[in-house]
Amino acid sequence: MAIICRFPSLDLGESLRGMCGILVSSHPAGARMEAAYSFPPGCRVPPGQAEPLVRAVRELVANAIEHAHPTHVRGRLRVGCRQDAEGGVVLEVIDDGVGLPEGFDPAVQGGAGLRLVRALCRGAGARLSFESTALGLIVRIAVPGVRAESGHPGISEGVVWAPVHRGRQHRDQP
Repeated sequence: MAIICRFPSLDLGESLRGMCGILVSSHPAGARMEAAYSFPPGCRVPPGQAEPLVRAVRELVANAIEHAHPTHVRGRLRVGCRQDAEGGVVLEVIDDGVGLPEGFDPAVQGGAGLRLVRALCRGAGARLSFESTALGLIVRIAVPGVRAESGHPGISEGVVWAPVHRGRQHRDQP
C-alpha cells in the first residue's frame, strides 16, 4: 500500500532563462561574456525549492561574470539544467575562466555570495559541488528527484509514494 501525495511543481527553465538573460545583459562585465543557456523541459521542482535555487544560480552567474576572467578578456558562460537518471534536477553554471584559486575550499571558504549559495542550496535540500580546472569552473547544484506529471504549462502535479503501514491506501488532494 502507498500514500499518494500531490504537489505543484514549477519549471526552473522558465525562471532561469529570463533571469540569466537580464543579469548578463545588465552587468557591466556581461558584455565580455558569450552566454549560452540550456533549459529543456523536465527541470521541475516544488515551489518551495524553486525560489532558493533560482537565487543560488543568480549568485553563481554574477560570480562567474565578475571573477572568471580577472584580466577582462572575453569569455564563455553556460547555464543549464537537466533531469538526472533518478528523476532529480541538476543545475550547472560553467565558465571558461581561471577557476578557483589554488588551495581554495568552496565548501568552507568564500565571501558573502558563496556563503549565500551554500545556505540556499542547503535550505533547498540540494547538493552543491565545484569542479575547478585549467579550463574553467563547473558548479553543480543537484536536487534529489521527484517525478512530475505533465499538466498546466509552468505548473504540474508531482507524485510521491510512501508506504502505508495500516494496509490502507490514502490519496491527498492539493
